[in-house]
Amino acid sequence: MSKMQRDKGAQFERDVRNAFVKAGFPEAERNLNDKTDGRGVDVEAGTLAIQCKRYKKMPSTSFIKEVKDGTRFPALVGRGDNEKATITLYLKDFLAIAQDVGLLYNYDPPPF
Repeated sequence: MSKMQRDKGAQFERDVRNAFVKAGFPEAERNLNDKTDGRGVDVEAGTLAIQCKRYKKMPSTSFIKEVKDGTRFPALVGRGDNEKATITLYLKDFLAIAQDVGLLYNYDPPPF
């Protein structure tokens, strides 16, 4: 991996962190120990453990499997060149978050 690619990824992590701070997560922070702690978490924001991926093309959603944080919901924020950033969550986690913030009532987790 070239220095330019590493810089592109680090800048994307900073951008994601800043987006979460502006959205009302002032405690959001980059995990600068990601290379050594092995959790696959680039940004921690509230109940989310976020893996950030910035590639030429939109990254695969399978990168969410790299997140190994048992206390937070795993999430993937990805972006391809000239594309908008997307966030990927497991359905059961999204529904649990939606219930916690009052968007859902009578929540029953899906069987899958």
